[in-house]
Amino acid sequence: MTKKEGFSKKEIGALGERLAAEFLTRQGYKILDRNFFCRVGEIDIVAAAPDGAIVFVEVKTRCGQMFGRGDEAVSPQKLRKMKIAATVFLQASGPSSSSGLRFDVISCSMDMISRRAQIRHFENVGFGA
Repeated sequence: MTKKEGFSKKEIGALGERLAAEFLTRQGYKILDRNFFCRVGEIDIVAAAPDGAIVFVEVKTRCGQMFGRGDEAVSPQKLRKMKIAATVFLQASGPSSSSGLRFDVISCSMDMISRRAQIRHFENVGFGA
């Protein structure tokens, strides 16, 4: 288990996901599900955007820049898996009156010493994946 300032990688990821959900809520989104899991993979957050779109969000949390920004870590393969998982979610949740679908990435850059985070929201990513 890798530790960063006393936190495991899993704990840092969970914190980033919580902060991302709080950020989206402040922006007017309604959180529909968190950590939706199916055989193909997981979607960190499923939310309804203020415009009614259903948004599938991948959250990437980083402590420092050693491994690059979080949004740079979302591969085309990950986006393909998200799209399949989104289909499973939509089939399981039944008909929706949404005004569209979207795939977003939230990058959460943590400073564990100051306990501050910088959140960047990237909308409509990966439609070419």
